[in-house]
Amino acid sequence: MTPVLVHMIGYRQPLDEWMRGIESEEFVYHQVIEKGVSISVLPHSEAKVVGDIITGYRADGTGQAWPLHVEQKFVQENGRWLCAESIVNLGR
Repeated sequence: MTPVLVHMIGYRQPLDEWMRGIESEEFVYHQVIEKGVSISVLPHSEAKVVGDIITGYRADGTGQAWPLHVEQKFVQENGRWLCAESIVNLGR
């Protein structure tokens, strides 16, 4: 299983590639504000997390605010929950 992040434009980016972008500061998330979240445990050792966030703010109030809707699929392997897919769309 190769975890992926599905961007608003539909690009399916391997999670390790996205994490390298975070580590190299190619992607910078100044703040993430949780607006709501729900967790559902599904059959076949799967779970789904759905939530709405706002990101992009900086402490000084500058920056673009991005309302995002996130859906994540998790699978259980060897007693551990692993993120298999994360889909991000522009929120409301």
